Amino acid sequence: MAHTFVKDVMRKNVISIDSAMSVKDAAIMMADTNVGCVVITKGNAPIGIVTERDVVKRIVSEDKDVTTPLAEVMSFPLISVNSDDTVWEAAQTMKTHKIHKAPVEEQGKLIGIITATDLVKLCSVGSDSQMRRIADSILTRLRNEDEKNKNDLIPDIIPDEKKPFEPPGEPEDYNDEEFRSKR
Repeated sequence: MAHTFVKDVMRKNVISIDSAMSVKDAAIMMADTNVGCVVITKGNAPIGIVTERDVVKRIVSEDKDVTTPLAEVMSFPLISVNSDDTVWEAAQTMKTHKIHKAPVEEQGKLIGIITATDLVKLCSVGSDSQMRRIADSILTRLRNEDEKNKNDLIPDIIPDEKKPFEPPGEPEDYNDEEFRSKR
């Protein structure tokens, strides 16, 4: 994940709306497109964002009218990340600014968005592959130990031709005359 870049995981379908439009216009766009935010623009330049959280904290809880212009309720300044940032850098930016959605810009142009959900999905994929590597490593180590243990047992199981076979215990424990004569 350290070498995964924002441009590799960002969503390219960013919904944007002009700052002069109303809260209701933004809410309808969010509902129609099934997204949790809209980027607010002024003259095609991204300047702010309105998220579902903003709707609750800045509009509904403050009893604002749905005709309120987005410029009055948007979060700004817009905290964005660069498409060439790593996902770790994006996550750090989001953590530092306590945001869950970061528009992605390239040379001042809005080209995508990355969310906390995107990062969680990426982490869970990384964890699965990491867990697979750990499990494979453990299995390989166990196999190697089993092979080593088998090789260690061979001298104990197969008698050495240079020394006579000696069963455990004392010779008096055995009644076999032939055995006693070999000792």
